[in-house]
Amino acid sequence: MLSIRPATTQDARLILDFVRDLAEYERAPEAAVATESDLLRDGFGPNPKFQCVIAEWDNAPAGFAFYFYNYSTWQGRPGLYLEDLFVRPQYREKGIGKALLIHLAQVAVRENCGRFQWQVLDWNTPAIQFYESLGARKLTEWLTMRQVAVRENCGRFQWQVLDWNTPAIQFYESLGARKLTEWLTMRVEGEDIEKLAQQSPVAGRQPPVEKP
Repeated sequence: MLSIRPATTQDARLILDFVRDLAEYERAPEAAVATESDLLRDGFGPNPKFQCVIAEWDNAPAGFAFYFYNYSTWQGRPGLYLEDLFVRPQYREKGIGKALLIHLAQVAVRENCGRFQWQVLDWNTPAIQFYESLGARKLTEWLTMRQVAVRENCGRFQWQVLDWNTPAIQFYESLGARKLTEWLTMRVEGEDIEKLAQQSPVAGRQPPVEKP
């Protein structure tokens, strides 16, 4: 049977294995350069930068969800951002992916989050349709901009801009940022988070959430 639990320091290697499995699935194994030490430092120290939950099927590790919080200045409320979600192939079609998303929606409700969002490659139609069936919507009008960060031990510095704001896009590009045009932002917001949190997991294939 399925159980979902918070990750502990003893799961650092397991989390790293899931991250690498996801990178392999996305045909970008060379991009997963994180180490166990990185995860221990940033997730389990005095000021954790991320949270993680592990899904187990009959006590065997089956998948994970890796997330952190951001903040909406418009809503005046925190948001939950899902960085990675992965279910091992042998455990798919058991509702584990959906169960992890429902679990995070419950976390978002408990933490008074106004938004729950993640990103997906624009060609991944099955994943997009699955997410939309859960109440998520595509933010097609928003582009993600990214620049490499070199201080404060951050690997990325990114933000979003409306796709019609050409002067802003050109300005950001002049500073070295690039558009992540292949990535769509998916969002569940407001009452739809509560609706998702109240759903019951059912069997069905859930594609992994890709890492932008």
